[in-house]
Amino acid sequence: MGKFDLSAFTFTAEEIRNINELIMEQLLEAPELEALHTIYPGIVTGKRIGFIGDGGLVGIQAQDCDPVPQQWNVQTTEKIWQPKRWEVFLTECWKDLESTMAIYSLNKGVGVGDLTNTDYMAIVVDVLSKAIKKMIWRFVWFGDTDAANVSAGGVITDSIGTQYFDLIDGLWKQLLALAPDGSMQNINITANTLTTTEQQFKAFKGNTAYELLQSMHNRANVVLRSNPDSIFACTQSVFDGYSAYLEGKESQATYNNLVDGVRTLYFRSIPVVAFPIWDEMIYKYQNNGTTLNSPHRCLLTTKSNLAIGVAGTDVLSEVDVWYEKKDDRNYMRSRDSIDAKVLQDDLFILGI
Repeated sequence: MGKFDLSAFTFTAEEIRNINELIMEQLLEAPELEALHTIYPGIVTGKRIGFIGDGGLVGIQAQDCDPVPQQWNVQTTEKIWQPKRWEVFLTECWKDLESTMAIYSLNKGVGVGDLTNTDYMAIVVDVLSKAIKKMIWRFVWFGDTDAANVSAGGVITDSIGTQYFDLIDGLWKQLLALAPDGSMQNINITANTLTTTEQQFKAFKGNTAYELLQSMHNRANVVLRSNPDSIFACTQSVFDGYSAYLEGKESQATYNNLVDGVRTLYFRSIPVVAFPIWDEMIYKYQNNGTTLNSPHRCLLTTKSNLAIGVAGTDVLSEVDVWYEKKDDRNYMRSRDSIDAKVLQDDLFILGI
């Protein structure tokens, strides 16, 4: 079933004849996927991404007659797309609206059951489209084919179904597999390991954020440092900590903070961008009631290194809405295939 929960409203249909009079709550919307990822359309199972790497050393002391050919090979690697199909399928019956304040959104006469051209359905599709956009971020970053609830030894909040996460292995899982705790590509954030949420946030101060960015940049290889596409993508908590550190230091980076509507700071000329959708999802979906699962996170990488593959031409599929006269029901469906990949294993530094 898919509909508005109109039971929360106490006013009658006579008091509000136009459903468009309802005010949309100010909610956190998912940012554009292109802000952090490279999108690959037309991806099917088994399609490969090939990389040409370094050619290795060449040039030795010159030989005399009949020289021996030197050994030289160009390094190559590949990643394989393994997209999985997702689906949103919902239904709505006009009868459920007849006794609510949405009655004036219904058609009249024989067409009363068809909601497809009503203001009510337009609002439902608008909200659903935003939810699908968040769904993509959830799968791409927090997906885990082995997802388990806290009570079963996992990290997913007990009240949340694991079927919302187990479609693919998302980028956080891939990054941690490539750079496990203690590796050179993983900077440990001590505040994440504390025993209460209050302690986790109280311990993460301005200088903590600055030292984190400093350590990440110092460990990054020269290819990553010099790449004009490099970005520090972080939770809002890390961004706020770095912003607090800069306050009062009269740093130019403090004021250069609006690019395409996204608030941006800089560390050593690399943009530091907050993605508060991560904070929201960690709080809602990786909360055991006492602590959050690594609420402070930062990633130094390039946008081109974080890939999303989809079967269609657009990462966000359209919502198909139709009315079945036989069932006297309205249906909504959206579906596509998706996968996410860290393309180059050494082109990132993780702070978590």
